[in-house]
Amino acid sequence: MGALGLVETVLVVDDERTYLNALARSFVNQRKRAITASSGEAAFQIAANENPQLAIIDLYMPGLDGIEVIRGLRNLNRETFLILMSAATIPPALTMKAIRAGANDCIVKGPDAKRLLRVVEHGDHIEAEVDFTSTLTLEAVEHSAISRALVVARGNRTHAARFLGITRQALQKRLRKQLGSCQS
Repeated sequence: MGALGLVETVLVVDDERTYLNALARSFVNQRKRAITASSGEAAFQIAANENPQLAIIDLYMPGLDGIEVIRGLRNLNRETFLILMSAATIPPALTMKAIRAGANDCIVKGPDAKRLLRVVEHGDHIEAEVDFTSTLTLEAVEHSAISRALVVARGNRTHAARFLGITRQALQKRLRKQLGSCQS
C-alpha cells in the first residue's frame, strides 16, 4: 500500500443510501469531488466516464458483490486505489479474494474521509478502532489481524505469516479453517 498522491475524485459504492450519502458528504467536506453508485453495474458506468483516483466499495450488495465490483473497476483502470469495506470484519478468506481481484485495502466501515485520504494520499495505515462496548472474541481479533497482515503483504502468505509472527503453515491452517463458503 503506497501513497497514491492527490485525490480529486472519489467513487463511493454502497447500496445503503444513508451511509453512501454520509460518506460522500464527508469527502465533499474535504474538498473532493464525490460521485456515488448504489450498485456494481452503476459503478462501472460511472467509473468509465469519471476516472476516479479512489473508489470505496461495499462488500455485501444485491447483484454484484464488492469483490466482483473490485475486479471490474481494476480492469477499467489499473491506477484507481480500491478499498473494499464492510460493516463487519472481513474474513481473511474474503480478504484474499479481494486482494486477488485488485483491492488495495480492506476495511470495516467507520473511518471518515479525512482518515481514508491520509491512507491513500500519504500511505498511512488505517488503524482499527476497537469497540469495547461490544463483545470482543478471540476469533474476531484473529480474523482482523490475519486480514490486516494479508492486506499489508499484498496477499503473500509467507510475508503475512512473518508479520503475524507465525509460520506459513500455521497461517495456512487458520485460513483453511475459515474458507468454507468463501473458497475461490
